[in-house]
Amino acid sequence: MAKIDQLGISIRKASREIGVAHTTLSRYLRGEIKRHNNKNDDKMLNWLVKQNW
Repeated sequence: MAKIDQLGISIRKASREIGVAHTTLSRYLRGEIKRHNNKNDDKMLNWLVKQNW
């Protein structure tokens, strides 16, 4: 969440850029994901790399 805050963008905008549903990203950020989806994990990691995380 800190990176999204630093960029000054909403969860909805970040989720569109990442390619996941905003509800999925929101649950992920709150630690509510019980079973990780490797595709979504890869999308999020790739997005963070593009943002120079």
